[in-house]
Amino acid sequence: MSLPDWADAGQPITPFGVDTGQRRGWRAAVAAALLAVAAAIAVAGAGWDVVAAAIAWVWARTGAMDFVLLGLVAVVGAELLARVVSGMPLFAPFNFVTKSFDLIEMYGYLRHDDRLGWCFKDDLNVSGGLTTGVHGLRMNDGTRRNPPLGAILAVGDSFTVGAVKDNETWPAYLEQLVGTPVINAGCGGYGVDQIVMRAEELVPILKPRTLIVGILAQDILRCNQRLFGASFKPWFSVKDMQLTLEGVPVPRITPQTVTLNVWQRTFGYSCAVHWLMTRLKVKSWTLQGLDQRYKIREDIEGIIVASLLLKRLFDITVPLGIRVIVAMLWGANEAVADSEWGIVPPVANIARTLGFEVIDFYEPLHAMFVRDPKRFGSLWLIEDGQVGHPSKEGNALIATHLHQAFFRNQAAPT
Repeated sequence: MSLPDWADAGQPITPFGVDTGQRRGWRAAVAAALLAVAAAIAVAGAGWDVVAAAIAWVWARTGAMDFVLLGLVAVVGAELLARVVSGMPLFAPFNFVTKSFDLIEMYGYLRHDDRLGWCFKDDLNVSGGLTTGVHGLRMNDGTRRNPPLGAILAVGDSFTVGAVKDNETWPAYLEQLVGTPVINAGCGGYGVDQIVMRAEELVPILKPRTLIVGILAQDILRCNQRLFGASFKPWFSVKDMQLTLEGVPVPRITPQTVTLNVWQRTFGYSCAVHWLMTRLKVKSWTLQGLDQRYKIREDIEGIIVASLLLKRLFDITVPLGIRVIVAMLWGANEAVADSEWGIVPPVANIARTLGFEVIDFYEPLHAMFVRDPKRFGSLWLIEDGQVGHPSKEGNALIATHLHQAFFRNQAAPT
């Protein structure tokens, strides 16, 4: 058994002899070169004082028309240079503001999905330990395999798919413990709406015996968004307690699908301008916080949507005799709070009312934090200087609790 022990883990001068025409041509060539260098420096973000001094020097030594023409040459040169340096096609009409905020452009291992918004590409083998097979399913040991029928199917967000190596996710550890194939169909950034839609997509194909639904508290709030994590997503409207799927086919983020200011619409097609504005960290240039503009309802209403989505899941699993387990997962910041986040218990109670088996990880996580903060800290990865996803020890804890609660009599063969 290769599970890590989560319980114990720690952690210019006019030249002589040249006539006037020649001098003009010579000055033009030098000016063009200097302007190009100045533009390149600007693109590199070396500082506006250097650029301003170079422009003033050129202006004093050229006529107005020459200056304008040379300026145009320099601008085009800087743009081409920026595209070459950035590895972008020289003449492609991209709006770099939207392109840089598009989830699919940001992460090469994802593909656009008209129904779900995004999902993993098939047949990936990414260095660092990310392997996928058909349907964008994550493998449990780096070896591609066809998903068997009648297995355990796990759906959820990044806490389910994992931010660790293939064999260090909780579905991988659970497979070791129960001796039954566990199929990891999680995908980062999903809300409860996408999680349930993913299950609806895969259940008829894989015919699982057991379905485990991993729900992070934030997943409930994501039901209130039609754009999340740099991508549009599907969402559900509610009328008379009935759900209606909206926002499909899901569009990509483009100048036509999001609102841009006049500067973003005009100069966003320049790679040089975009690179410089990004380098200078001009907040009004980027699309950060865009998801809040596409919030469709208040946080509390996410509880209603998530509950109705669980009923939708009930309607497809019960006729097929599929066992459903709902795992309420928690991030570190929420687990250390003195009480559960109020949006979670109502959803968990609805799951129980529907006859689903439920495990809430708040209590064991909070108890460990109180008892041994150092040990609790070992359960999480430090990502960009902040506590992030579960570590391999954290995933081992999740798998162990799932095994003990629901598969105690089902152990891996020795």
